[in-house]
Amino acid sequence: MAAASEGVWSPFVELLRLVNAVLVHKDVGQLPELETALRRHKTNFINLLKNPAPSAKDRAELQQATKEGISVGGEPPQLLPQLAVDEAIIISDLFQLNERAALHLLQTGEAQRPHYPGLTRGLVAILLYYDGRRALVTALKTLVQARKGISWTTDLPENISIMITKYTDEILEENMLNKLLELLPTLDWERDLQRLNAARALGSARYLRQLSELHEQTRQALADTALCWAAQVPLSLPLTKRLMEHVRKMKVTGSAGELGNVELTLLMALLYSVSAARVLRRPDADELLGTLPLLADPEFASWLHRELAEGDAAGWQTPELRAVLQFAWAMTLSSLRPLQIDALADFTEQDEKTTELSIRNKVFLHIREKIIANKMFHSEEFFVRHVHDLMSEMLVAMPLKVKELRNRADEAARTIQMNQKEGLQPPADLPQDFEHLLRLLTALYEKDPLALGLSQDYWASEGATQRQVYLHKFVRVAGDLLPPPLYVPYADLLAALASSPATAPHCYSLLSATGSGSPLSITQIFSSLHQYYSRLMHETPSVSRADAYSGMPVTASKGITAQELKSMLAGLRLIRVIAENDASSRLVMCETPSWPPLVVMLRLQTCAAPGTLKAQLLRTLAALARAPEVAQALWQGLEQAQILQTTQVMPGQQARGIKMELEEVEARAEQFPQTRAFLGLLSVLVEAGVPASLGAGLRAPGIHPYVAFVIHDVLLNFDSRAYKDPTEKYVVAGDCLEILLKLVDAYDPTASELGLTITGELTSGQTAPGASIVLQLMQRSKLLKQVLFVLDEACRRLGEYRDSPGRSGLERSSLLALRLLEAVLRQQPAVLTALRQPQLPQQPEAPLLPGLELQLLAANPRTGASDLMVMFARYLGFSAWLPEQAASAAGVLSQVCRRATAQEQLVALFSGDPDTQAEVTYAFVECLDADAPEEAECAAHVARCHVLDLLTACLRLPAGPTVAHLLLGLAGGVGLQAPGVLGTARTCLHAVLAQLTAGLTATVPPSIGERCPAVADKAYEVIYLLCAAPSTSEQTLRYLRSTYDFIYGQLRPLPTAASAELPRLRHLTWLLRLLALELKVLAAGQQRSPLARLTGLLLSSTPAAGPQMDLTGLDISLTLSQTLTGAAARQASSTQRRKMLALLDQVSFSHEPVQPPDWEYFNPAQVEQVIKSCEEPGPARQVDIKRLNAVLNAELAALQGTAALSQRHYIVQEIKSVLEYCVRRNEQSRWLQASADCVESWRQVLEVLLTAVPANLLSDQPDQVIMDVSRHILNKTLDTESVPQLTSPLAGTLLLLMTSLRSVSSSTGGSGGQSHQPAGRLVTLRGIVDSLLRPDPGRRARQRTRVNLYGALLHLLSAAGAAGPGLTEACREYGRALVETVCRDACGGHDVCRMLAMCSLDALLRMDSLWLEHLSGHGYLDALAESLQADDAPLRGLLVPQPQDLRPLYLYESKMSLLCRVALVPDGARTLLQTRLMVRLSDLTALDCWPHRSAPAGVVERYRLVARPALRLCLCVLAALGRENQSAVAQVNHFLLSHLDMVTSVLRHQPAELSADSLEELVLLTGVLSQTSHEDLSADVSDSQLPERRGQLSRLQQLTLAQLPRFVLSRERRRQLQQLPERQLAASPRHQATVAMLQVLSHLLLYSQGLAAPAGAARRSVRPLFSASLQTDKPPESADAAPSLGCLLHLLRCHSELLTDGCHQLELLQRQLDAAGQLDGQLLAELAGDDQLPLGERRQRAHQRLDELRTLVQRQVELSRHVLELALHLLWTHLDLYLVRSAPANQTSPAGWPYDDSMVGGDGDTAGALLSPQLLTQLKRDLPLSVTDALLSQVQDALKHPLVGRGHYSFSEAMVRRIQRVTRLHCTTG
Repeated sequence: MAAASEGVWSPFVELLRLVNAVLVHKDVGQLPELETALRRHKTNFINLLKNPAPSAKDRAELQQATKEGISVGGEPPQLLPQLAVDEAIIISDLFQLNERAALHLLQTGEAQRPHYPGLTRGLVAILLYYDGRRALVTALKTLVQARKGISWTTDLPENISIMITKYTDEILEENMLNKLLELLPTLDWERDLQRLNAARALGSARYLRQLSELHEQTRQALADTALCWAAQVPLSLPLTKRLMEHVRKMKVTGSAGELGNVELTLLMALLYSVSAARVLRRPDADELLGTLPLLADPEFASWLHRELAEGDAAGWQTPELRAVLQFAWAMTLSSLRPLQIDALADFTEQDEKTTELSIRNKVFLHIREKIIANKMFHSEEFFVRHVHDLMSEMLVAMPLKVKELRNRADEAARTIQMNQKEGLQPPADLPQDFEHLLRLLTALYEKDPLALGLSQDYWASEGATQRQVYLHKFVRVAGDLLPPPLYVPYADLLAALASSPATAPHCYSLLSATGSGSPLSITQIFSSLHQYYSRLMHETPSVSRADAYSGMPVTASKGITAQELKSMLAGLRLIRVIAENDASSRLVMCETPSWPPLVVMLRLQTCAAPGTLKAQLLRTLAALARAPEVAQALWQGLEQAQILQTTQVMPGQQARGIKMELEEVEARAEQFPQTRAFLGLLSVLVEAGVPASLGAGLRAPGIHPYVAFVIHDVLLNFDSRAYKDPTEKYVVAGDCLEILLKLVDAYDPTASELGLTITGELTSGQTAPGASIVLQLMQRSKLLKQVLFVLDEACRRLGEYRDSPGRSGLERSSLLALRLLEAVLRQQPAVLTALRQPQLPQQPEAPLLPGLELQLLAANPRTGASDLMVMFARYLGFSAWLPEQAASAAGVLSQVCRRATAQEQLVALFSGDPDTQAEVTYAFVECLDADAPEEAECAAHVARCHVLDLLTACLRLPAGPTVAHLLLGLAGGVGLQAPGVLGTARTCLHAVLAQLTAGLTATVPPSIGERCPAVADKAYEVIYLLCAAPSTSEQTLRYLRSTYDFIYGQLRPLPTAASAELPRLRHLTWLLRLLALELKVLAAGQQRSPLARLTGLLLSSTPAAGPQMDLTGLDISLTLSQTLTGAAARQASSTQRRKMLALLDQVSFSHEPVQPPDWEYFNPAQVEQVIKSCEEPGPARQVDIKRLNAVLNAELAALQGTAALSQRHYIVQEIKSVLEYCVRRNEQSRWLQASADCVESWRQVLEVLLTAVPANLLSDQPDQVIMDVSRHILNKTLDTESVPQLTSPLAGTLLLLMTSLRSVSSSTGGSGGQSHQPAGRLVTLRGIVDSLLRPDPGRRARQRTRVNLYGALLHLLSAAGAAGPGLTEACREYGRALVETVCRDACGGHDVCRMLAMCSLDALLRMDSLWLEHLSGHGYLDALAESLQADDAPLRGLLVPQPQDLRPLYLYESKMSLLCRVALVPDGARTLLQTRLMVRLSDLTALDCWPHRSAPAGVVERYRLVARPALRLCLCVLAALGRENQSAVAQVNHFLLSHLDMVTSVLRHQPAELSADSLEELVLLTGVLSQTSHEDLSADVSDSQLPERRGQLSRLQQLTLAQLPRFVLSRERRRQLQQLPERQLAASPRHQATVAMLQVLSHLLLYSQGLAAPAGAARRSVRPLFSASLQTDKPPESADAAPSLGCLLHLLRCHSELLTDGCHQLELLQRQLDAAGQLDGQLLAELAGDDQLPLGERRQRAHQRLDELRTLVQRQVELSRHVLELALHLLWTHLDLYLVRSAPANQTSPAGWPYDDSMVGGDGDTAGALLSPQLLTQLKRDLPLSVTDALLSQVQDALKHPLVGRGHYSFSEAMVRRIQRVTRLHCTTG
């Protein structure tokens, strides 16, 4: 075998894997690895199963390994514990294995221990030793099977076939066959068992079973290798002699006298060596015959003839085998005789002699008893075919010999008959060869598990071959003048030949064509039954009931003899076989008036006939009842015959029927054939359907008495009865459980069928029998206890791993019990729902049932412990040899473990004991590890799916830990580890991952995706649920990443050609969801290396793609369709594509809808309505085909009239077409749902990439990536064949892409990237616009898509950059079509769509004013203006504490934003005024709903959102048209005066805290007022309205001017601002509030300036606004008091300080910005915030923060300068007015407002008296003290600062000089 350093297990297992991959699974890609492995293992094949010899040197080194260490397998030397050394020496001595190889095997056993829980490493090593030997021999067998030969061919490629043939020839030349035959005697399990026992290496019963199976598989593989060699390569004479010598010494090892499997295989190998039949069947037989050693070697035939045809059987351990070989040699001679071969000239004429010799040696008996009796025989095709060839050769080539055998049989029959007449015993040596021949053929053809159909050769039909004609003649002739001794064998032969649907009609025709005088015909069989019944009716039977079951042979009776009984039984068996396999024959037999089989057979049941006959009659009735028509009649016949007493027995009447037979006859005889047959009949009848009126008139209708008999009389008592045959016990139980299972499966739970008591007893004859069974099993009933007893007993006995009598019946009964519980668990939810329905008056109250799952969680009735669920888990451990039981047990576990309330109990139950936990976990793991094909009938596959369903269902439960966490290794609080690490056991998670990674390479996805796509889908779902759950996400993702590199490895080979298939789409969906989670976690954890690796994989080009689409120089004048068509063509012709885009291409966006066929009898609308009613809830909307079929068939059954009956056939065909249409429709729905899920998962990945992954990890050019993905998505959405259901989600993705593009553009300063980016953005724009313009009949259904498209358009236009002109030009090309589409969406449709459409218009207007012409020219602006009136009521509804809907507010804001954009353009502003926009705003009553002081904050905030847009619109109009436009000013003033209460409230409002947000309305309002202070009332106001208008304006002016002192930023006010809290990473609230107050102040000063010098007045005309008082500390007497000149002086003083401070702060910020790259310490922490961020990113945040602060301070400096200039101008204006151009007055004006509204002229003659002499004198005296040089110098110094600007200082300097001049010239000092 292998060298000591390589090991004796893993190399051979790997070799077998490669052999199976290439030769079995046709994986040609692994051929180079296979060639290398074959070269390396050639020595191991030549020295087959020879272990590396022990070595004294290696043993000495091993013994010193505890001190010096030892190197094994190329590893560095390591010290070993003494126990390991001792175990290695034991293994070495046990198998005569080299010490190093033994140590390597022991270490391998240690590594593989997680796969074998409960075993020590020594036991695992021994198991691996046997497994390695099996793998090596199996690999050799597979190689020989795959070679070229004469018996079979393979579909392997020619080069592989030649290579394998050459390799095996080289091995064969090494005398391999002799080595195989020498090895077989040495492989003795009993001897190995003794050695294992001596070495104390015997484990559990399961372990010993595994060892024995591996040992037997090794022996069988050796024998199979010899057979394959003999079959493919004709053995030479020496090899044949060696094989003959081995067969000569073989012994019978079967328990019933048959050959063992190995011995049978070697005998068949020898039969192939002496046969030429396989060569004669080939087309090139003439060429191959010359190569046969049998013909080419002249000594071969002579030696073989001497060995077999001459001499005796001396030296043969089993002489019967010599007779078989003689017969085979005779048939070979017979087949070769027509060829006249010279080498066989001396023997071909002796074929009949040799045949006779074998017949005398009873060859037919020996073939049947030694060969066919082997259980493996019928499962091997080549065995069956070879014996079939031998027998058919004799029947065809030797008809005379067959006739001779028949004549002997006839003579023997006459002899027997003569002796019986004379009362003598017949001679014992009478020939029985023909009878043996018939029984041999019966045994050969009665079983056909491989469906070979060889029995069809015995029936000649049209086009039959000559061989079939001869064989059919034999069947006919064999039945002519049939003597009684041959009746039974011949009838059995016919039954065997009729045991298939293809042959049963021929047999029936044969029996029907035979005359009634024939001893075997249909007529004769039924006539015999009728005659026997007539005798029993007129004669007293001599056979008692007890005698019928006593076991004594029934010799004779007045009714029938023993021979007649046997013949009748044989005839009934023949009828039963024909009826089971041919539907037409059974109908004809039942409907023929002259054969009333049902009546006669049922009446015979009531007679005193033998029990065996009654049982056979019942079996025959069961076969006939397979026809539904017969079944209905048979139900009525059973009731009439009262075979089961269903009516009440009258007093004095004797009980009868099957129940009495069971209790009084069969129970005493301890045999139950009649009961079993009756149960079989009931099973067939139940499956066919139960008549609703069964028994009506005599009892309560229904089959309830039959169900009660099955449950109470048979099933509940089966374990308390004695059985002569132990195998019969569980057969009876299985028959009962089968009936109960069929009833439960056929039960449809509805409220009307639940007329039951709490115990499940039936209270209504109409109640379905399945309801009784379900309800009894849902509570602690006797039936449930008995079912659990069967399961517990079966689990106990199966766990012994011993072959015992009745094992097959036990396995069947356990399977049916499991399926019964599984079916009840499936029905239970519907039953409980039906029980909760309102009960009808005549129905009893619904019982309160605990449910079956609670009963299964309760105590085991047999043990008293709560171990039932552990018992079900143990059944999973039997999955290797009992897969069906494992599948049903997994179904039960899956149903029970779904309960959230049972998780705690189940987890405690499974994990309470370490051994139990290990056993349960291993059972689940073993079930998952099963390598089973994905087929509905494959039990191992079903079991695996159930386990995965259990895991997914538990993982979806809200609380944990659940059973799934326990099975997946996540319930113990220990982190996930690889199996074996830190003692970690292998869990279901390891099994799932092993399945998902098997066969995975860089270019090939996991093999399970192709072999078992449904299992792969569920496995991926389990992994996703683990990663998505917060409690398990982190450790699962970390384990997948570190141990398996799972997500990267799974994505790397994708996409593949098969990825577009439906199962692969689902796999891709789960992988993409996992990828999204992984990217999110990696990004959140800042794990840049794995994150960059994954993003690089996604954005890299796939091997099947080429250079990306180059749009440089794309002609922007192309139309949209031309641009996208060209782009798509370039992309299609490219050879590169990003993997992310290639994954999206796996989804087919075009799905052809399923069109309903044209129905003639069904109304399509009604059919669609019925289909809708049968749809199951769920996203895929699947139609329940079973339910739909029931509905349509119910409609069919309700049809009445002859016309309906005549059209019934056509209606049935239309029903079939409806069902086929729904099947296609379901498939389409599944495709669409899978595609939609995949697209959604792809979107998730892309969104995470764009939002969570840093942009620098995406690519060097992230905008290029965004453009590529955007174009790809647009190509999908613009495809006319794309399904909107799939393309709609992509619109949201497009929105996100454009958002990311805008972000990237802003981070790069809007440069637009490289030169090709403008063209790329142009293509994207065209795609978006084209999508918006596409005709869409279902616009309302696609509003979300349009919303996303508008959002994408907005972001793209905002990120235009260098592509701006191109985008503008492209939008112009669409012209009116685009305008109408966007405007139509802005004026109607969904609110969100309207808002975004208006925002899009806003963006388009910002880019190109040409759009204004379209808006105004088509009346859309008028429509928008008019819509404000409709918005009034909804807006008022928002100003309540709990508004119902905020959409009107958002819509209003969007509308006003668009109008503001229009108003920014002079033409647009004029157009808006022409639409009477300001009039409509004046009528907007919502603006008058100023909230009171106690209003909630939400109401105040919503009012601000209503008022601000209106004020902002006024500002835009005034800014566009200027204050000189009196029409605009008048309309705005009209708006203000219309909402004077609002204006007054805003001006007087005192916010609770100073902030930019609370001052924004005041900023806007004062801004509007500052532009409307100089309205010319004479232009737009009538004379009648002029006084009122003047009064309103006067009050407004007084109120506005009175607010000015509030906003002077004194030191106290600045201290208040400094107390505002700062927010990190956000704009400074202090600076924002300061800027807001400065804006208000500047607006108030500007308003004052406008009032002081109105437009249109004389150049020197001034209106005084400020009183002549210079006191600044005197508070005003009222809120509307006019400000004084002292306020202006106070303002100059405070704001010059503010300006100076601002300039200093600006300088500091500039220095900090210049040093932002070197910031650290506390300043960096204050500016950047999070200390966990990298230093570079923190400095970047600090730079951004400093830049924002600099912008705010710069704005503050500008506003402060403006305020000072306005204040200086107002101060000079008033001083000039008061001191220079005014005269003193004799009267004193009021203190509050001392001025009138007249204008003061500059000539002095018309000037009014402004000041009293006292005030003027006081002003002149106080002015020099207030307007000091220090104050003016302070102002000048502030304004002279370099950051203020010299241009502004020139104006302020002039104002200061004038103020100084006025003060010096007109004031007195002192």
